[in-house]
Amino acid sequence: MQPIQKKNKISSVDNVNNRIVLSEEYFNKIKNTIKITGSLFSEIMLENNNYSKTNFQIWLEKFKLIIVDKISSASLITGTLFEKKIVEYLQIFFNCSFKTYDAKTIFNFFDENKIFDGVPDCEPINDKNKFLYKDGFPLIEIKTISLDKLCYNEDEFGNKKMFRNLNNEPLIKIPKFNAKSFVRENAKKTLDEKIRKYALQLSFYMYLRKIDLGIETINGAIAIAFIEKDEYIFDENDIECINKINLFTKRINENKKINFDSSKNSNHNYVNKIELIYAKLDEKNILSYSFCGKEFEINIEEKIEKCREWYFENLLNINSPELNNADYIFLENAKKILDYEEK
Repeated sequence: MQPIQKKNKISSVDNVNNRIVLSEEYFNKIKNTIKITGSLFSEIMLENNNYSKTNFQIWLEKFKLIIVDKISSASLITGTLFEKKIVEYLQIFFNCSFKTYDAKTIFNFFDENKIFDGVPDCEPINDKNKFLYKDGFPLIEIKTISLDKLCYNEDEFGNKKMFRNLNNEPLIKIPKFNAKSFVRENAKKTLDEKIRKYALQLSFYMYLRKIDLGIETINGAIAIAFIEKDEYIFDENDIECINKINLFTKRINENKKINFDSSKNSNHNYVNKIELIYAKLDEKNILSYSFCGKEFEINIEEKIEKCREWYFENLLNINSPELNNADYIFLENAKKILDYEEK
């Protein structure tokens, strides 16, 4: 590793152990602001690393030594505007109110927890603003997925044929390496692997709320809205913005089915406009959910403890995690982003 330094932040480079060492002043300034959120929890706990960041890359991001790519403006605008409509749909579907939060304005949401924090998307409440978890209503994680992320061919008549693996599981695309977004490989992953990431994120908030309220069990759901090409909004002030919101609202209220590959005799050749994947966290903190006709279980208590150990070993440390080959390639691509100066 080349002797590199970032003023007032990096103290030295340990070439023997392949680590970067922060200045003590900078480490002490930042360390108390670093917590693990639901999205980071799911990144850390992913078993397959093709889509996740390395320990070193997470450390760089959390200590603000890297500029992370912003989500594309179209995705951000579309997701933000549509999320309000998704919540309205969910309130009708579950016949209850859901409390939402502005994550940008909230820090220390779970104030008593010194390691884990973050803001859930939707929580069920009654007219007195009391949570309805004891009545079985779910904590909800909202996701929007572009149909372009699914692997399929479209014929001249507009019929879509979804690509599947040998287990008949839908495949999704993974973009090529991008230094800012940390995606290192071009790969295809099954949709249920992406759902597993969402389930980990959901379970994180279910676990924290369950502990916070002192309840034995808690229900949850992942609400996935599939966005079609004609729905994307590039400018919220555009004259077409209202029309696209209305189109999306009409389709979710009709619970439109987006069909794929009618040549196969399967119940899983389509997705609903909004897919609801139900989950339950039991008294032993085992999360159970089903997707694509299969049952899944995750021991969340075990994951939380593993994540707690990871936090002290890899994140809350003046020394960076040891760099691996992927990190060296990453640094070569990210030199300008990191704004390093050679000694």
